[in-house]
Amino acid sequence: MTAPIDPTPPPPPVGPPGVSAAPSSGRMSPPALIAIVVGGVLLLGGLVFAIGWAANGGAKEVPLAEQQVVEETAEVLTPIPDAPAPMVEPIPDEPTLEPIPDEPIVEVIPEEPVLEVPNDQSGEQATSESTTTESMFPIGSGISAVVPEGWAAETLDEATVAMGTDDGGAVLGIYTAPAGTTGAELISFYQQETLSQQMTDLDVTQPEPLALDVASITSAATALYSGTYVSQQGSFPLEGMVWAFIRADGTALVIDGYWAPGVDILTPLTDITVSALTTM
Repeated sequence: MTAPIDPTPPPPPVGPPGVSAAPSSGRMSPPALIAIVVGGVLLLGGLVFAIGWAANGGAKEVPLAEQQVVEETAEVLTPIPDAPAPMVEPIPDEPTLEPIPDEPIVEVIPEEPVLEVPNDQSGEQATSESTTTESMFPIGSGISAVVPEGWAAETLDEATVAMGTDDGGAVLGIYTAPAGTTGAELISFYQQETLSQQMTDLDVTQPEPLALDVASITSAATALYSGTYVSQQGSFPLEGMVWAFIRADGTALVIDGYWAPGVDILTPLTDITVSALTTM
């Protein structure tokens, strides 16, 4: 039995709104092709994103407020440039100190002194004067004496003067004598306190009184001596003569004239003594 034929035609194909069905010709329309391509791209992108998210352990969303705090508190670190290495100046080696060699000792042989006088005990600096002509030189207490021509004179202290030349010299000293002292006693005092301290092998003659016609002189005496004079420069023989004069006020003058053996300077020594007496 044959099925009855439905005379109603089949319904048209259903498509997107606004798209009317077209007669099927066996090919896909362009809009349908574009839709398939776009869908495939979106599906592929989603698959890649899902794989990356799974590899990183899943994305962790950071709240916006925390992102702002991190951004505000982040410290900008500026790299510190390498500081230059300090300059170290080398310390110079200390110089080697070499010992200063001792200078050779040169012994100076002193010439025979023009004047040999006792050490100055007063501490005052001596002054000297050399004359080409005779002149008066002060001694002290208003007394002065002539300086023979060619002799030098120097003040040892306020009461002692020395005069001399190459051949000999004289020491003139002012003393204060107690009342009643004689010229001979004054010479003995000078022998003990001065001559015996400076000379060895000393031989002094007995003092002889002098009779002088000088009103101011109360006593006078003289004596000769000989011996060896000892000093820092050496020792040498000397001969001498001592005069002692005592003034009425107790001021006394002792003149010690000396010379090398064989030398005659008695005339200039006499001139010194006489000139001193005229001022006493």
